[in-house]
Amino acid sequence: MKEHPILLNGEMVKAVLDGRKTQTRRMVKCLIWTDPDSNPNTAAPFRYGHVATTKPCPYGAPGDRLWVRETLVRLSETESFSMPETGKTIDGVEYGANSATLYYWAYAADRDYCEDYTSEWEDKNKDKYIIPSIHMPRWASRITLEVVSVRVERVQEITNADAVAEGIVPLSTTWKNYLWHGDFGQYGDGNKQSDSWPHQYSDYEHPRDSFSSLWELIYAKRGYGWDMNPWVWAIEFKLITAAGRERRGAKQTKGEQ
Repeated sequence: MKEHPILLNGEMVKAVLDGRKTQTRRMVKCLIWTDPDSNPNTAAPFRYGHVATTKPCPYGAPGDRLWVRETLVRLSETESFSMPETGKTIDGVEYGANSATLYYWAYAADRDYCEDYTSEWEDKNKDKYIIPSIHMPRWASRITLEVVSVRVERVQEITNADAVAEGIVPLSTTWKNYLWHGDFGQYGDGNKQSDSWPHQYSDYEHPRDSFSSLWELIYAKRGYGWDMNPWVWAIEFKLITAAGRERRGAKQTKGEQ
């Protein structure tokens, strides 16, 4: 068994902890063959069903573990980001995805309520207080996942069931349509995405369509939009542990260490 880091944003962290997210799709960044047996240069390919790649999945194989890197928030500019000798708590830091404080950028729901304030605050203070997920050390990670399966496919092969497993949820318990993830550009108050995205709506009937807008929001600017139909790692996982301090001020007693 091997361990590999994986980045998740605040909303996806909450989906994992809620049990709503059991899959993730990531870009394949190595050469692939869809018919490896016909290619003489693939004597020892890494096989994923009918697809072979030049490199193994960077997120591991079934049975491997993923430790989640997520945004941390320093509680004050002067408090240290240090690990106590116990190895059990994070001193002076909390997980951004858990915070209900308005200026914590991982908490998307409150940003809509006071967008102007959060933007101004973040511009001035994020370098002092925000510790990006890419800089989270292994010992600070509270979430460990186990890889259940890995396959290679085109992103448009995702099914409605897979989209739900990616964390897509209905807009409400009574209204079964699914959220549009993006900005409405020239069609509304947003700023760019829908100017070049032909499939934008205020909501969708199916979770797969909702996922397509989420993918477009994240990857279109990198040149791998939904219509490009890029190859992806489709990784299924299960939650193993979600340990660690979840709210500020929580302290472990000696007996808990």
